[in-house]
Amino acid sequence: MRIARLQLRDVKRYRDLQIDLAPGLTIIRGPNESGKSTIALAIELGLTSSVGADERTSIDGLRSWDAEPKARPTVVLDFTVDGQDPDVPGRNGTVEKAFGPAGSARLTFDGTSTNDPATVDATLAEITGVPSPAFFRSTALVGRGELEELDATEATLRERLSASISAADRSTASAVEELKRALADLKVRGERDPGRLRIAEEAVARSEAIVDAGEAALARLATDREALNNAADTSAAAAAELDDRRALLDQAVAGEALTLAQAAATERQARYEEAVAAAAELTQLRGLHPSPNPLPVLRQTVERLRTLDARIVELTGMLSGEIQVDYEVAAADTSWRRIAIAALIFIVAGIGLGAAGQLLAGLAVLSPVGIGVGIFGLIVGLIAFRKRKSARDFRRQKQLAENEVERRLRGRSQMEAELSQAEADKAAQLLGIGLPDLAAAEEMLTREE
Repeated sequence: MRIARLQLRDVKRYRDLQIDLAPGLTIIRGPNESGKSTIALAIELGLTSSVGADERTSIDGLRSWDAEPKARPTVVLDFTVDGQDPDVPGRNGTVEKAFGPAGSARLTFDGTSTNDPATVDATLAEITGVPSPAFFRSTALVGRGELEELDATEATLRERLSASISAADRSTASAVEELKRALADLKVRGERDPGRLRIAEEAVARSEAIVDAGEAALARLATDREALNNAADTSAAAAAELDDRRALLDQAVAGEALTLAQAAATERQARYEEAVAAAAELTQLRGLHPSPNPLPVLRQTVERLRTLDARIVELTGMLSGEIQVDYEVAAADTSWRRIAIAALIFIVAGIGLGAAGQLLAGLAVLSPVGIGVGIFGLIVGLIAFRKRKSARDFRRQKQLAENEVERRLRGRSQMEAELSQAEADKAAQLLGIGLPDLAAAEEMLTREE
């Protein structure tokens, strides 16, 4: 047995470790506390130890200190068992053990798998020839201290070899005792317990009967085989004839395919000739177009020219007449100022005369005169007020007339700008199709259609 790969998960200092082992001797070296003993312990646990909790497989002793609380230390070994013949490839296997109170074991070897821990341990002991952990530690590993002891006395080496053999002797004695018990069981004969040997004899008798029946069946099989050979010859002849007919069928299918291909090629040639003739006709007709422009472009351009021409005629008609603004401009009447001054003088004089008549006893007659002069001044002031109102109405009417003239002049400017734009657009459209006027464009459109 050769270990090809070792995998450790949550085992002491190794949270996750994988080591691929090459054939031959493997030496693990490193400083103290680097994990060498942990690797040796992992191999021992994987091959010889039970997954149940004991001093060597307890979770507290194996689990990494920084692992999850529910993590279980796990050892996985991939191994190969080589046979006697070096030309025959070895049988591969894998053993996986998770240690703890609820430990589990799984062994996959030679195409079969088992999950029973006891069966796994027994199978591994049979494969490796290592019956116990003590035997493994005494024979399978060599520590640095033991290498140093090789230089010791012969007595020390004998003690080392004796310790290695003692474990094997104990295992051999156990195997001998088990073999004796098995032989005793085989030799038991009785009414209730016939014994395994008698059961085997009865099984042999049944097997002989089965063999006799098998020989008879073989005789019938020989007869059937002769008939089968005759049928095989007939089948071979039929197969040869079928091959000949199939070859003829393939030739017929190929001929039909060629006929169809020829018909398709003839049809394609006819279509190609029609396409060539149509292309020549199109080339000839393309040279007969009176206009270099496509018909949709020419039709759209003529429609645009019609619209522009109608708008130009409309704008020209609207601008053909002169704008007439009839209103009379008279000189502003400012005589109300002089009349107002005269009225103010008369009012002041009337007030003065009335006051003098009241103050001077000998001039009492001046009071009626002052009243009359004041009334006259009021009448003159009323006349000045009326004239002032007329002058204000005149200025308002003049402002309205000026606003109307300005509005009409502004509208004329807009129409003139629109007329210029329409004429420029019309000229651009005619230049685009290379014609002098709308009539020529109408004629070209008619010919093109």
